[in-house]
Amino acid sequence: MSNKDLLTKDLTPEEFGQYYFLKEELKEFCRSEGLKVSGNKQDLEKRIIHYLSTGKPLEELVVKQKSDNIIHEIKLDSKLGDNFKCSEDKREFLKNILEKVLNSRSNFKNG
Repeated sequence: MSNKDLLTKDLTPEEFGQYYFLKEELKEFCRSEGLKVSGNKQDLEKRIIHYLSTGKPLEELVVKQKSDNIIHEIKLDSKLGDNFKCSEDKREFLKNILEKVLNSRSNFKNG
């Protein structure tokens, strides 16, 4: 009997830990039980151990994909949004605006 044949939902988490399974075997088990198959071997083992312990899939955080609403040109009325990251282009834009504002105030006081 290969280790692949040992990997069933009747296995206890402790028994699971006593065997070495190939990543492909873990993925095959996950597929057959309706579990996620993405990630590295440790991710798969974590999901399987949780499943063997509880009989339920592991609730995992969903990583939000980057929005397609990328601002290509920044303007004063641009909406930055919740996922705003201050990148080099945004810093440069703000620097230029501040320089213009400060220079105009300086010219106003001197004029």
